[in-house]
Amino acid sequence: MTSDQILVRNKKTLVLTLLVPFLLIGSRAEVDDRNHARKVLDIAVQAMGGNRYLSVKTEIETGREFLFKRGQKAFIPFQAWTVYEKPVRWRHQAFKGKKQTVQVYNLELEKGWVQEGFHTVEELTVEDLKLFREMVKRDLHYILRNRLDEEGISFFYYGPSEIAGSGELEAVEILDKNNISVIIYFQISSHLPVRMESQTTTRGGFRVKTETEFFNWHSIDGINSPLTIHYYRDGEKSGEKFIESIAYNAPIPPHYFLEPMIPPKKAAKARKREQKRLKKLEAER
Repeated sequence: MTSDQILVRNKKTLVLTLLVPFLLIGSRAEVDDRNHARKVLDIAVQAMGGNRYLSVKTEIETGREFLFKRGQKAFIPFQAWTVYEKPVRWRHQAFKGKKQTVQVYNLELEKGWVQEGFHTVEELTVEDLKLFREMVKRDLHYILRNRLDEEGISFFYYGPSEIAGSGELEAVEILDKNNISVIIYFQISSHLPVRMESQTTTRGGFRVKTETEFFNWHSIDGINSPLTIHYYRDGEKSGEKFIESIAYNAPIPPHYFLEPMIPPKKAAKARKREQKRLKKLEAER
């Protein structure tokens, strides 16, 4: 080995010697950050009911929803049935009777349907199911109950000094292997979630920032539950939900997550009403 080769080798050794401590410090910092983030999530789960919260398999809600669009506000009474066990199933009914709209998503069958009154039942598209599946991945309760030990998931912690405001919040960013990111903000004093942020893609391919805020927490069957929820899209309020009753682990009939069936008599009456409406419109022309 020549003197020049020895000199080059010594320089490489010196560089590695100088870099290794910094690499180790950076690696330890990342591990500490991940561990701290996971600890915040675990404490939040305990604050929400611990094993009782984690053992929830089904959820039945009734209440009121307010939707905001182009300055208009729509009031909608609703009922919702959710099975949180994989694969997720969800049924939502707005109004009742001939004014009802029923949506069913069944990820076990990879199918969904929407029923309008007693007139029609239409099967949802592949795109509809894809958007619902992405919504499930961003759902607060699905994340805390089902995704924390998911392969390829990463956690990042943000302390009070890194969050704008009064210093009462801390946050954890959850990033999965598909780069779907959700940030959950927690009240330091109660350890309960107060806000979530994420990015979604619309049907038109546009990226939209979505935010969800949680209020009015009550203990129901030993499970802390937010009874008021606000929704935002790109900084503008898009909806509010007020839960009036909620039941956990109550049995839900399996047919609730199958294609809705319109009773023949009601369907016949609906057709007659529609025919009368069309005749009236034709006469007015």
